[in-house]
Order: sequence, then structure tokens, then C-alpha cells
Amino acid sequence: MAILTARGAQRLRDLAPEHFGRLEAMVGGLSVEERTVFLDLLARVVRGSAALADD
Repeated sequence: MAILTARGAQRLRDLAPEHFGRLEAMVGGLSVEERTVFLDLLARVVRGSAALADD
């Protein structure tokens, strides 16, 4: 568990607009339907990434 300090929370608030702007730019060329498919596929990859830790 991690707890943000007041300074850390402020830093997060300061960085969030730029971060989300970059994410929007990254998918800006996709239609709403394409974004939906992209997010579904990305979620599947994230769920499957646990396989990387399997011995």
C-alpha cells in the first residue's frame, strides 16, 4: 500500500493535464469504435501479462 504525501498529491495534480493530453493525442486518430476495440484489446493484454511471471 502506498500513501501520497501532500507534496506528492500536488505533483500528481500538476502532471495530470499534460499526461492525459498526451494520452488523448496518442489515440486522437482513432474513431470512437476503434478506441473501444483498442481498450478491449489492451485490457486483454494486461490480463495476459501475468503469464510473463510464470516460471
